[in-house]
Amino acid sequence: MNIWMLLEPRKSLLAELFQHVDHPAFTPLFTSTEMAGYVEFSPLLVADESRQALSRSVRPAPGDWPGLIIESEHSCEALLAHLRHILIVRFEQSRSLNQPLQSTISNGQES
Repeated sequence: MNIWMLLEPRKSLLAELFQHVDHPAFTPLFTSTEMAGYVEFSPLLVADESRQALSRSVRPAPGDWPGLIIESEHSCEALLAHLRHILIVRFEQSRSLNQPLQSTISNGQES
């Protein structure tokens, strides 16, 4: 079973990863997608290759590591392809917000 973490980006994330794993293998989710221009805001898919050292570090304080722990028998390439496929939801028809809903959202209210 392969273990990955899909972690939300933050300034100290890479430094924290290197504190727990010598050579973390990570890939920004937005790389090779239409979101590639925003790669600095991309979640990172991190392989937990070092005998689960990273996931053991996360479990005592999961709130310090916002994201997901993913266990799968699939390869990293297959997992990345799946995550990138579900990254953006498209509708068959063009949809736009109607004016009342748009103003409700901009005011921070739920509809």
